[in-house]
Amino acid sequence: MVAEANRGVLPALFIVVCLNLLAHFIPFERVSLAGDDIQYLTIPPQERWEYVRSQTEPPAGRCLEICYIVLHWVVGDHPALWVVPVFLTSSLLAGCVYLLMRRLIGDPVGSLLCSVLYVLLPNKVQLYHHLVYAHIHAVLAFTAVSFLFFLAYLRSSKRVHLLASVACYSITIFWYELGYFLPLVLAVAAFPHGKRKLGACLLFLVPVVLNVLWRSGVFSDGNFHLYPVYRQALHDMTFWDNLYGARKLFVGREMQKWILCGLARFPAIGCPWLLLLVVADQAVLWGFFRWFRKRRFPAIPLRLLPVSIAMVLFFLAPAALGGELLGRHAALADIGFCILAVMALRFLAGSGALLRFLLTALLGVGLVVSQGLAWSQVVSCRMNRAILETLREQGGSLTKVDQIVIDQYSLAQRIPSSWVKDPRNCLDSYWGVDGLLGENFRGVILWVTGKRIPLEIIRSDQWRVPREETLLIDYAAVYAQGFYDGRRSPDR
Repeated sequence: MVAEANRGVLPALFIVVCLNLLAHFIPFERVSLAGDDIQYLTIPPQERWEYVRSQTEPPAGRCLEICYIVLHWVVGDHPALWVVPVFLTSSLLAGCVYLLMRRLIGDPVGSLLCSVLYVLLPNKVQLYHHLVYAHIHAVLAFTAVSFLFFLAYLRSSKRVHLLASVACYSITIFWYELGYFLPLVLAVAAFPHGKRKLGACLLFLVPVVLNVLWRSGVFSDGNFHLYPVYRQALHDMTFWDNLYGARKLFVGREMQKWILCGLARFPAIGCPWLLLLVVADQAVLWGFFRWFRKRRFPAIPLRLLPVSIAMVLFFLAPAALGGELLGRHAALADIGFCILAVMALRFLAGSGALLRFLLTALLGVGLVVSQGLAWSQVVSCRMNRAILETLREQGGSLTKVDQIVIDQYSLAQRIPSSWVKDPRNCLDSYWGVDGLLGENFRGVILWVTGKRIPLEIIRSDQWRVPREETLLIDYAAVYAQGFYDGRRSPDR
């Protein structure tokens, strides 16, 4: 009976991982780091142990984040390796989400469709950009595994499953806050199973209380200090405004921007890669249509409606307490959103030819949008890498200047980053994804020179070079040979 329930799981996991690769990692490169990544690489080797200790003592809220900080020191300055952890952890998360969908929905067809939609949903595109996001994928996978163990407990009543769920949840809240309100989602899932199963959710209060005391400083100075940002959000009622504003991540202007930018950038992909993607996408669509035509797709049970809504609301709540919600904050809420979306589509389109056509069309559009946004990330990383290479070419003379000036305005004037020229956007964003590092180039300079050289970022044409010794990094200095999809020359 167990074998029957798990039939087709491994092929489905293989499909989800391959789809993740096809949608987000072709070409397989991310040759730049985010500001946080560079910050960790600038720490001298002799100071790293002290930094580790400072990050694991109370009231450090994300003490287990040190696992990914150490990863930076292991990978080091090897651009070819920076994309590998992002792909592996994002594939791990996608696989865990499929297993969670399979346990929640039960039907293999519906589970796979929801998982495919999850992989292709463009609102979390930020999570595929830099090495820094690998740890977020990992901690979200722990959240999904905690949910899985709790669902296993609801079926088996085995304490080992409950304890495993609590253990995984404990790891997540001492690492990253996005799954902080998972126990509330689990309570909604346990409600139909009776008071005993519902009461088991109280066990999750143990790690919650420990985490609150740890973050508040009780273990360090004996006093309780509520995080100022949380206190302000609760006092000013901005929490509800932030939560309501999250609609832009699913159906609002942000989602529209990602879709349009992805569609616009897909034809701009370099020719060999574009040809490969077109052929691969055609093969995937043909295979999906043939597979789905032979399958029966029953309606997703309405009993999942409350838990799906709970996932959307409670998984967005921690970020809403901290401020404005960004794309990466939707990664867990997307699980509930995908179930709701497929449920609505199945209800409106039925189970016949119309549903097959709509799902195939959505798959095609989702692939093109994701691949277009992935190309934007590749080019964005190459631009940041080009500036880093320009700085390194200065060699020892770099430490003799009084100031470094990076003219983002000249770069923005020559490199299109949107359909409309926006004077406020000096390549801070690039076709729907993060653009140049901006003020985070201070970390790049420290990384390259080992010194804190004053930096100024030019964002308008009103700037004039001062008389003191200044190194100017502008379009001419970076792309003297031309702009080749972010590279400085055709052969780089």
